[in-house]
Amino acid sequence: MDPWHIVENALIFEDDNYILLAGPAFYEDNGGTIEYLGSADILFEKNPDSRYGVTLLYGRYREAYVDAASVETSSELPKSGNKTYAGSNLIDGDYTTIWSEGVSGTGVGETITIHLKNIQLVYGVVICNGYTASFEQYTNNGLITDVEVDFGDGATVEVNDIEGYAYEGYTSENLVEANSFSVELEEPVMTDTITITIKGAKKGTKYEDTCVSEVSIYGL
Repeated sequence: MDPWHIVENALIFEDDNYILLAGPAFYEDNGGTIEYLGSADILFEKNPDSRYGVTLLYGRYREAYVDAASVETSSELPKSGNKTYAGSNLIDGDYTTIWSEGVSGTGVGETITIHLKNIQLVYGVVICNGYTASFEQYTNNGLITDVEVDFGDGATVEVNDIEGYAYEGYTSENLVEANSFSVELEEPVMTDTITITIKGAKKGTKYEDTCVSEVSIYGL
């Protein structure tokens, strides 16, 4: 599948000579795994001699992650030895550290609130679901199955029936690729606060604790 075919909700900038399309780009493999590639910039030159009216000049991906300043959570699992399960683990860039909710049951109704460094243009978030440090940790612990993300100003998106994937022998990298999903707005918003609410979850084979490894915010 050509990833340029899934540049979503692109903004269009145009003058007398050129057209620029810019928006978040994703690649989806045959198994349904979706990878965020970055922000796509596709530049066309207007060309009346072309059957399409334009000529493609170039296309590129560029990193467009938005920096988070801090994370608040409604609960967290207490520290165990040297391991912490705090919300700050969600934005540390390390997929072997996690946030785990700390209430009885699977944590339905618990929230993650991410504060950005500034009010910025945001398209969506990528959530890495589960404890992706290892196959054993992943299967032992719980996963989100339904989630709501509030981007502010009434911009709320729900994703349901989220399925997790893990097979014996999967590395942490394999688990991250198989269990990262995007929650995207139809139109980007200016915001400095994003709240994620667990609407559904399923327990692991050993623990009920619902875990999330990382949350990344992407803009333009």
